[in-house]
Amino acid sequence: MMTWPKFSHRLGASHEIFIMNSYVGYISVSTVLFIYGLRPGPSVWAESLDVVNLSAVSGGDTTLPCDTRSPQPPDALLLVVWYKNNLPIYSYDGRVKGPSAHWADATLVGRAKWHLSSNSVLHIRNIVPADRALYRCRVDFKVSPTRNYKYMLHVIELPEKPKIFDEKDNEVIGTAGPYVEDSSLKLICVVSGGKPMPRIRWWKENKVIAQLDPVKNETRLSILELRIPSLKRDHFEAVYGCTADNTDIVPPLRANVQIQLYLGPLSVEILEREQPLSVGRETDIACKAVGARPPATITWWLGDKKMVVNTLQKNSEDHNETISFLRWTPRMEHDGRVLTCRASHPILEHATLATTMTLDLHYVPIVQLQLGSKLNSNDIEEGDDVYFECIVKANPPSYKVIWEHNGQVMTHNQRAGVIAGSAHLALQGVSRDQAGQYVCVASNVEGDGRSLPVSLHVIFTPIREPNYENIPSLSSISSLPSEAPLSSPESATRKTRAQRHITPVLAKRRKKVPKFVLTYKLKKSVTFRHQATI
Repeated sequence: MMTWPKFSHRLGASHEIFIMNSYVGYISVSTVLFIYGLRPGPSVWAESLDVVNLSAVSGGDTTLPCDTRSPQPPDALLLVVWYKNNLPIYSYDGRVKGPSAHWADATLVGRAKWHLSSNSVLHIRNIVPADRALYRCRVDFKVSPTRNYKYMLHVIELPEKPKIFDEKDNEVIGTAGPYVEDSSLKLICVVSGGKPMPRIRWWKENKVIAQLDPVKNETRLSILELRIPSLKRDHFEAVYGCTADNTDIVPPLRANVQIQLYLGPLSVEILEREQPLSVGRETDIACKAVGARPPATITWWLGDKKMVVNTLQKNSEDHNETISFLRWTPRMEHDGRVLTCRASHPILEHATLATTMTLDLHYVPIVQLQLGSKLNSNDIEEGDDVYFECIVKANPPSYKVIWEHNGQVMTHNQRAGVIAGSAHLALQGVSRDQAGQYVCVASNVEGDGRSLPVSLHVIFTPIREPNYENIPSLSSISSLPSEAPLSSPESATRKTRAQRHITPVLAKRRKKVPKFVLTYKLKKSVTFRHQATI
């Protein structure tokens, strides 16, 4: 049994106001208002009021407004009573101070609160479906007429959050796939409950691409499929959302799914270098692959062989680009060979791209020095013309060639018969002093390349003592002392034109050669001369 709230207010010694409300079982007893000593004013009857529709979401909050401002100030507010389907559920006594001025039905205890202000409202928390009803607010003043307000509160029961399933009826949470490019996609959005039944929509970004209007059925399930017949690169990481809504009070319930695809690389390139590749110099070469998901695996090949070298692979923040750094020291035999950068997909075997570059290596000049092809190195006599050929292989081309004789740089001197060019050295009328070691040196930006030394031997006539210039007969001479000063030879050869037999004589480098003896066995008298080669 509901207690009877009793409000009293003394007006002088004999005037009282008694207000009694009752609710016994399901029987409503009319509210009786007794006002003694006051002349009641006109009243606005509830039956003549228009009903204002309000909506609230189950589990949420709502406010029911009720204007308690008197149209005749300084008139006083006496009483505010709220009815639900004509049954009192809440009251406020304006003559009582403190919490006791408020009374609430058991169904609203802890959930409802009257806020007295210029915009007075009844605030109800934790709305439940049973709160759906016709509400009336009655306001009593001391002088002004009674005022009534009527509201029809509609309680919206939200559906459950959408769930997304794939073609295998597996629930998809967050991401779907990965799928192979050009394959089909089927996603099913399932929503349970909701009163009224919800509207279901598929979204791509901010665009609705499919919609299901509310449909009543016994299962209270709403199902909407999304089909994409052929997935393209544009679908990669695209976000699709399924929403369910049956009210504008709160945002639609939403479940999102992101599409994942296996994608092969779109392009691969070996990045240009600011500095050329040099033989014997460690260098880094970079190769970039774009568009592969997951990131491409990059390998390096020299010719048809995979290189086993140090590599470093980095992915961009968005994982759309992969760069591989090859750290490598080229050798001379690599010049002109083909270097390949290959970007492959870890899943899609057919999705492999490659790019190549022909190695154009820079290196120190390779120099080869040789005597002229028509010269006999063993038969060069003083006064002959001698020329050398310097063969240079260089990248980049050599910009300078110098010649050295016994370690000293030679200069072009046409008057002296020394003609030095970039590819040839000519010695006109060679002298004994020009015998020795010759080297060709070629230079480019990579360094200086030196040839192996080539020895030049010059045959010349030694200076003889006057006593031995004319020898009448050697038929009885078995040995003959001879003394010949030479120009510091390392080796010398004496030769008789009669026998053309050469006997080498080795001596230390000095200004004069000591005496030596030539032994001749001749059957007749001859005239001969001495020759030497240095």
